Amino acid sequence: MKEVEKLIAAIHQSFHTTIIWITHDVNQAAKVTDDYIMLEDGHFITSGSSKDMMHSQNERLNLYLAGELE
Repeated sequence: MKEVEKLIAAIHQSFHTTIIWITHDVNQAAKVTDDYIMLEDGHFITSGSSKDMMHSQNERLNLYLAGELE
């Protein structure tokens, strides 16, 4: 997976384009993104800076981060 992360980062740097990365891997999301958006059943739940994700006040996101939501 690190090769894919490196490739996407290189594309982003070369073309200065926005990348939409869809993942359930919170650690990866925090590592490779600037911002996040959480959706649940197609509905917006929360968004913010990836740097602040682990300190969110959003109950649904915190339940997901704790492994209590799939």
